[in-house]
Amino acid sequence: YASPWSPPPWMKQPTWEDPPDAEHASKMTYSTQPSCLREGTDKHSKYAKAWALYFSKFIDAYRNKGIPFWAVTVQNEPEFPAPWEACSYTPKTEADFVAYHLGPQLEKDHPDVRIFMFDHNKDHMITWATEILNGTSPASKYISGTAYHWYAGGMDRLLDGAVGSPNMHRMQQKLQSLNVSAEHILLGSEACHCPYTGYAGGDIEIYWSRAERYGHTILADLMAGSNGWVEWNLVLDSIGGPNHLNNLCDTTVLAVPHRAINATKVPHLFHFEKTNASARFGTNNGDSRTNAELNALGFPARHLDDGLAVQPMYYYMGHISRYVRPGSRAVRGIVDTAKDGFRAFRSPGQGVAGGGMNDLARVGIEVTAWPCEGS
Repeated sequence: YASPWSPPPWMKQPTWEDPPDAEHASKMTYSTQPSCLREGTDKHSKYAKAWALYFSKFIDAYRNKGIPFWAVTVQNEPEFPAPWEACSYTPKTEADFVAYHLGPQLEKDHPDVRIFMFDHNKDHMITWATEILNGTSPASKYISGTAYHWYAGGMDRLLDGAVGSPNMHRMQQKLQSLNVSAEHILLGSEACHCPYTGYAGGDIEIYWSRAERYGHTILADLMAGSNGWVEWNLVLDSIGGPNHLNNLCDTTVLAVPHRAINATKVPHLFHFEKTNASARFGTNNGDSRTNAELNALGFPARHLDDGLAVQPMYYYMGHISRYVRPGSRAVRGIVDTAKDGFRAFRSPGQGVAGGGMNDLARVGIEVTAWPCEGS
């Protein structure tokens, strides 16, 4: 599937980066609100019409190269007028864009390509569903699914993946109350750990806990009705780039070609990596370790010999994707009450395998408590 970040600048309204008399934006970064598009998104906007046609031509171009698309999202993170490539929408302006432009355009040119709404954090998913999926919205008939991200709304990265699980369950109730088809898809369309990488940071507690958080969140989302879960990045360099705004993040597989067997004169980072990570994070600990040391810490030497740092996150995701195959159906298994034999909390002084202190609680953040069988 494809997810746009920004229309071309000539389609966008000027932002604070542009002169007061500018006719359109000069760059794709940032966004005006409630929509980035010139003339807005109502049925008379020629720029919204042009943007919808751009979607169609984009799909054509890839199909001509042998890459067919199954779906598109309307916009990556529409609530955020980000410092990177962005286009803001409100639920109303996105509904209008789908109803009057994108929906009819793709129905005519690519009726097999699905449209996913929202594509942002779980905390506001229900608000968008209420506006776009209700039966009186002309956009609703074009929407096949809802995409969402795993991030917490603020900048506390330790809460990524930990916030919004109750909203996943509420979303199922909302879809039922709106009489939305049972074929409506919920797709976890983006997740990653930030900042920096487990390899470069070198802290075993951090990169293994990142893997565990992926495992916990994927299973929780699947239990709450998600139909899929996507890691944002396929491969990054050893520090989590390149990124033109220094937004270094982690992923399952890192390219470390300088570690490959028989590699000669291969730089640790290439010229296109502009971020000075050492100034922000210090020594790249992964590069300072031997293959044997990294192998003992969870980075298999056989992959390092090929120039790849395969991190523990890869195996957590792989364990799930290996057994949860396309077409699988989730079996609902929620425990409604703590019956005899279930234990929600350990007694003082009692330990269980895998137990430990949870230091991720935050004031004002919902907590989901699950009965624990002590395994």
